[in-house]
Amino acid sequence: MRTFYTHPPYQIGDYYNDGELEGIVFEVWDNGYSGKIVSLEQSEQYLQWSTEAEFLRTFVLSDDKDYGANNMAVIQRISDWQRRFPAFKWCADLGERWYLPAKNELMAIYRNMDKINSALDIPLDDSCYWSSTEDNFMLSFGEVFAEGVCMSFDYTAHYLGRKDNFCLVRAVACFGIVPEVKDIIVAGKTHAPYYVGDYYNDGEKEGVVIAVWDNGRHGKILSTVEPTEDLLWAVEGAPYANATNKDDGRRNMTTIKGIDNWQSLYPAFKWCAEQGEGWYLPSIEELAQLLLNTPILEAVNKTLVRKQATPLPAAEEGGWYWSSTEIDQTNAWSVRMVNKYIFQDDKSYDYSIRAVSRF
Repeated sequence: MRTFYTHPPYQIGDYYNDGELEGIVFEVWDNGYSGKIVSLEQSEQYLQWSTEAEFLRTFVLSDDKDYGANNMAVIQRISDWQRRFPAFKWCADLGERWYLPAKNELMAIYRNMDKINSALDIPLDDSCYWSSTEDNFMLSFGEVFAEGVCMSFDYTAHYLGRKDNFCLVRAVACFGIVPEVKDIIVAGKTHAPYYVGDYYNDGEKEGVVIAVWDNGRHGKILSTVEPTEDLLWAVEGAPYANATNKDDGRRNMTTIKGIDNWQSLYPAFKWCAEQGEGWYLPSIEELAQLLLNTPILEAVNKTLVRKQATPLPAAEEGGWYWSSTEIDQTNAWSVRMVNKYIFQDDKSYDYSIRAVSRF
């Protein structure tokens, strides 16, 4: 590492050091006051884009060709991404602002390789480097490749390979006026595979994923909204419904809907039904798994906050939620976040609710 700080304006090939980031400039704008740098070091070993068989066949939407930070954000939403995506992890380990370059960023480095190498202590190798950009060229054959660039002038620069192939890695970072990372939460429809905490939008339903199976192609989502006021499980005098299933709130919802005038008698169920077809009040097991499992709760709340939706309360903040599981004529099961307990409560109490749906 060099010890002196540098100052704008910059040109391609200049050394950059602001005390936090250090690298060689390969792109500039804003009259040289803003731009992008490539890291001084590279991976000591050849790394895989992904180690997981499921991602060799799946488009994970890391398809931005111009700004790798957008692809980095997509990858970092996937659970256990550090293990599953070694090339991305290597870049992230350099610091918060570093990312795996997109295909066109890597091509810009290739085009300016002479200037960049003259300023690097460890020059770019005569080898192939991973970009963060996926390609659907082989999708018809059941595979999704990733793009790279070969830095040798003896070969065509563009490289397209299986994600489990091994390539070198250099990281990229921005300085000055930094482009905004695309908000993947509001980018329209989403696609499988999903992981707990992911945002889900199929054009009809949207929510946050709280459970998955079938390699993330099916699961459950939680509504991003809740009622503006707490609701009763049942009004006074409502009949015992025998909605006692502890595992699947859909069964309790079906039971309730079989009762005459149920919309007036069971306000919590009515609100869930109003969210659209397939939404239901979760059972006690579904509710407990969400509210009492700290990693799931944290992952869900992180997405709710990014979506500018109301997060679920932390334990120390209180919060009582109804499940759909009935106990007897008077009581139903609820969860209290204030002490992470499951309670039997009078159905005439006003509590918070969230709706759940399957996909």
